[in-house]
Amino acid sequence: MMNPQIEALEVRVGVRPKTDLPRIAANAVADGNSGSALRELAGLVGLPADERAAAIGRLGKDALRDLGVQDLAREEGAEQLVRRYAGQIVDGGLAPVDGAARIVAVVVEMGWDGEGQALWDEGTRDIYLLADMYFNGRASPRREWIQMIEDAIVKAARRLL
Repeated sequence: MMNPQIEALEVRVGVRPKTDLPRIAANAVADGNSGSALRELAGLVGLPADERAAAIGRLGKDALRDLGVQDLAREEGAEQLVRRYAGQIVDGGLAPVDGAARIVAVVVEMGWDGEGQALWDEGTRDIYLLADMYFNGRASPRREWIQMIEDAIVKAARRLL
């Protein structure tokens, strides 16, 4: 199960759809979070999409606030999300290439300039290039090359912490 705060950051930044909020809320309530918006959204998990959509529109901001992310500027949320992913990569909680793909998704969502400019530093550039090598076939399929890329992603992730 994902961390509800990380998933809430993903919604806030825009890399996860708001339609996931009822499931995120249910997980948050199961983890002991008790905000009223979270409890109400958690009860919507089995309802039809149109009924959930109205409630998400009405309760979404409060649910994100209950999880501590609504009041963050989008840029700040993106920076926190990148650091959380980097920490998971370094700690082994997230496979390096999966974490790299998530970091790249945040950077792309935020854009290369404007909001995303603060994210575009040496660590994220390295992760972006390594992910590109891995996912776009520019690396040898040999295990030692894959391991080299994964090790380099972990090293770049450390720089983001």
